[in-house]
Amino acid sequence: MSKPDPNPDRKPWSHTVWPPILILIGVALGPSLVTLARRGSMPADPFAFLSQRQVGRGADVVKRLLHDDDLFQRFLRAEDTRTASSGHVVTGTPLNPEVLADGGRALVRIDVRGLAPLQELPLQAVLDELEAIRPTLGLQSSAPYAVEVFGAGRDLTLLKTGPIRPPAGAPMTLALRDLTLICDDTPLVDAPDRPLLLRLRNCRIVGFDGGPDPAVFRARALALYAKHCEFQGGFGSAPGLSTLFDVQTSGLIAVLENGELRNLDLGISSLPHGSGVRFDDVALEELRSRPLKPGSRRGVHFEIEDCPLGSVSATPPPRRSLSELPGAP
Repeated sequence: MSKPDPNPDRKPWSHTVWPPILILIGVALGPSLVTLARRGSMPADPFAFLSQRQVGRGADVVKRLLHDDDLFQRFLRAEDTRTASSGHVVTGTPLNPEVLADGGRALVRIDVRGLAPLQELPLQAVLDELEAIRPTLGLQSSAPYAVEVFGAGRDLTLLKTGPIRPPAGAPMTLALRDLTLICDDTPLVDAPDRPLLLRLRNCRIVGFDGGPDPAVFRARALALYAKHCEFQGGFGSAPGLSTLFDVQTSGLIAVLENGELRNLDLGISSLPHGSGVRFDDVALEELRSRPLKPGSRRGVHFEIEDCPLGSVSATPPPRRSLSELPGAP
């Protein structure tokens, strides 16, 4: 017969030991548990998910984002560009951006349809100015905001641009649509310090193949969605010698659909562990090397679907003239 418990109100061992252990585990894992627990396994804070090197820890989440378009658009904060339909124009700032706010979200719309072909697009100057005058616009100092730049069509709006660098203030989502951007021997995105959420639609990107270690997207961490977009090498000073991705420090989540890649290298082999990339119906023309087979790069989730592969040549092409671009004067 067992002896009666002298302290019947005492809690079981598991009730007194496990809670502190679970608290310690929660502190150690931190935001990764929180981000994966909300919104049906979708990270609640995409900037933190990218910048805190959680991409490698959340391999299942990355795969879901690559295959679930609605989920990925939410991750990219696409709803931030569907806010109030009217706002106020910021005068005295390049391009006269329009600031709209609705329910705590903020959107900056920049209409470049009226710019002349091959004119300089001072996008970085606009982004830096907006960050400097944020308090006067009624925007919270740390709240993420969205910037949307739109033209009249990639054969109608052709603009020169320098590299895009997210300002040092609040996290930013950037959307570019209906235009051709001509880089000046620089990446389209050069963001070594801050993560960026980027959406491209109906864009043509050229001129990035120049300078040291040329790339289209050079970033610490990047989430990218590009649809109906062309990335064409051959227009820079080092024609054809660029890679598409140069993401070294943290992670990349990218989906490219219904587009074209020409005269460049994909850069998949150098991506950091935990990155995810999916190409769907993207024409691959005149690549510098054959694309890696899906699954051949351990630790990188790479998928390629319905992508016709054209010629592959390690010989750089001759430099092309901007006058060859559709719509160029």
